[in-house]
Amino acid sequence: MGLINARSVFAGLRPCATNLGRCIQAVRFAHADRYAFRLKESDGDTTWKPFLTATQNGNRNAVWNTYLDLNAKKLLPLFPPAYHSLALRSIHAKDTRRSARKESRPTDDPSYRLQYVLDNMKATNYKLGIADYNHLLEFYGRSGDWVTCTRYWQQMSSTPSSTSVQRNLASYNIYMCAAIRCKKPERVFDILGNMKAAGYQPNAHIYTTLIKAYARLGQPKEADRIFQNAFSEKLRLENPTSYSEKIAAYHRSQDYHQSSHRPTTHTFNALIEAHGRQGNLQGLSYIYEKMMPVFLVKPDIHIYNSLMRWFCMYDEPETARRIFSEMESSDVKPNRRSYSILIHYGAIKGYQLNSTEALMAHMRQKYGLKPTAAMYRVLIDAYVKAENEEAAERLRKEYASTTKTQL
Repeated sequence: MGLINARSVFAGLRPCATNLGRCIQAVRFAHADRYAFRLKESDGDTTWKPFLTATQNGNRNAVWNTYLDLNAKKLLPLFPPAYHSLALRSIHAKDTRRSARKESRPTDDPSYRLQYVLDNMKATNYKLGIADYNHLLEFYGRSGDWVTCTRYWQQMSSTPSSTSVQRNLASYNIYMCAAIRCKKPERVFDILGNMKAAGYQPNAHIYTTLIKAYARLGQPKEADRIFQNAFSEKLRLENPTSYSEKIAAYHRSQDYHQSSHRPTTHTFNALIEAHGRQGNLQGLSYIYEKMMPVFLVKPDIHIYNSLMRWFCMYDEPETARRIFSEMESSDVKPNRRSYSILIHYGAIKGYQLNSTEALMAHMRQKYGLKPTAAMYRVLIDAYVKAENEEAAERLRKEYASTTKTQL
């Protein structure tokens, strides 16, 4: 029996879309190796210092600007190869939305920047390393470009050679995440087979990605099976009613503290997606209220937002608001996404419009978060639909006074 199925809480309701959580084990710009190239005062040469300072500060735009400046000064042919790698890995696909603004320049496009650095690396005969390839897999996976992602995957190899780079466990996980992002979750299991054939065994990150794949395929029972096999196999659950007690005892054991397979917030968020897509609200409550506490995993902002989103989607706004209150009580600060979920639901459904509008004042006064134009727009439309033109006009004026623009 699956973990949640054992509680008789499965429900086969309509599937719906959600955003994929962040890919685990992605190569990040904040990787510790950036500090390995810190300029030493004894070197005397400060040519690269602005670039390294921008790198160490994690300022991606500053990295790009200093890289361009070095090129303008015709210094890139002298650029240390490892620094090209740092420049490459400072370019993130998640900046694409920002570069799509009307006032943006073509050079603001992350894809342009990435290719620009790659061309310079090629000109200096730099051979891409494993960190570079993993970053490219992550970049094009997040961009939804499966063809380019696969091309770089094929340039790598499962075995070492003089002309290729050997894939590591992170490579397989990033490629799996790319398959999910590119709407090819069924490919994850082929990649898993290749990974095992190369001599790698799944870790907690891989298991989390498998749960995400089953979530996208609409198979929550399989997601539960992966969770149980990966994180609870030592429990041998002959009696589902003793599940919590067995996990609690397992946590006190030496086996648990020596185990590298521990679920994280990412794992539970994937499990929440698997059941949320099927409208299994009882399953969501069970994950949140029972499973996470006994595994000693505290919800983060992404868990809370996911729960609120699913409960709103299936018309349980009171539960969503209760979760919001519990989030505040647990000292997790709401973000704009948290408020957007509740405000959009309330406005679209015409649910308690006064208290829904009050959420905008709450986010501004308590957390200093500025309501978005979309929040104003959806509430104004709701008031118009409710034939409350006075309230709609009041919000129009409020928005105009804070932004100097009109809706």
